[in-house]
Amino acid sequence: MRGIEIERLRIAAAMLRGVEDFTSAAGIEFQSLANAVGLGPIDPDDENQFVNLDCFAKFLEISSILAGDDSHGLRMAVFQKQVLSGPLSLAQLNAPTMREALVTMIKYIGTRVDLANMELVVEGDTAAIEWAFSPLFVRRWQLLDFTAGTLVGRMSRILAQDWRPTTMGLTRPAPKNRDVHRQHLGRSLEYACGTNYIAFNASLLAVPIQNADPVVYDISTRLLNRMLEDRNVSADFVTAIREEIIHGLSSEEGALLDRIARRMGMSVRSLQRGLAEHGMTYQTLVDSTRKSLAVRYLEDPGLTFSQIAYQLGFSAPSAFTRASYRWFGQRPGAVRKSLRRGIQIQN
Repeated sequence: MRGIEIERLRIAAAMLRGVEDFTSAAGIEFQSLANAVGLGPIDPDDENQFVNLDCFAKFLEISSILAGDDSHGLRMAVFQKQVLSGPLSLAQLNAPTMREALVTMIKYIGTRVDLANMELVVEGDTAAIEWAFSPLFVRRWQLLDFTAGTLVGRMSRILAQDWRPTTMGLTRPAPKNRDVHRQHLGRSLEYACGTNYIAFNASLLAVPIQNADPVVYDISTRLLNRMLEDRNVSADFVTAIREEIIHGLSSEEGALLDRIARRMGMSVRSLQRGLAEHGMTYQTLVDSTRKSLAVRYLEDPGLTFSQIAYQLGFSAPSAFTRASYRWFGQRPGAVRKSLRRGIQIQN
């Protein structure tokens, strides 16, 4: 599995501008580490280049350890302060209001980075941007920090002020030292949340963007539409369903057939017929997805078996143990030991 869909996830090289300089300034040999994690050459000036998101996440985690800095990813995002460029930035800078700027970002975020979801939620006088990475990214805290810092920085530049959210929530645990987070993400921070979010007063949505040019906005969004088509962000049928299953397994609603069908915008029968045309049933797809995810999660020594059982949508660790015997012929602990010794697990 190394699996399941993670090799498809990308981030635009343009978003990594300044990463080499920042890493080198921290006393880390950039190219050696980049090569070690499979990041490959990066040309931030090439708007069409994308690199593997998981490799970048690993790069951030390892460089954080080498630098001895639990806020390394956030500092990197702050270091990137620069004039916004590229079609997405131009579209946001020339949107009529902040609402349109944020809606544009959410609609076209796939031209910059692959997220599991991103949405604008408005409840009363509070608005929030919620976002999440694929559940396949296990314990990638520096990537979360990097993204949070990038989002706050982007909103600051669009508003032309040193902006901070009223509240921010992150799925990561609290860092040992929260000072850097408070300085750059705001004073009101919540950790170990169910989702990542940036909350602010809803009145901000009506704020007009200074010097916005409707012609530039129109040209930029036309280009963004073409970029989305070129990236083929809508995956093939089975892959799209598999990704919805991954997102649903650890959620409260779970990966129930009717829920996944609703998320896909089709009826249960249509989804079942589509899978039948590919020679599979919904249940076999759920089971194979769980099996592949189990291998990936067992590779991470920081995850307990109870945590893995929850991530896979099992009601109890004992259910995960039974599934492990069915999939691999051995208990989870034995599978983890085999993976540690470099033994390939058939999945």
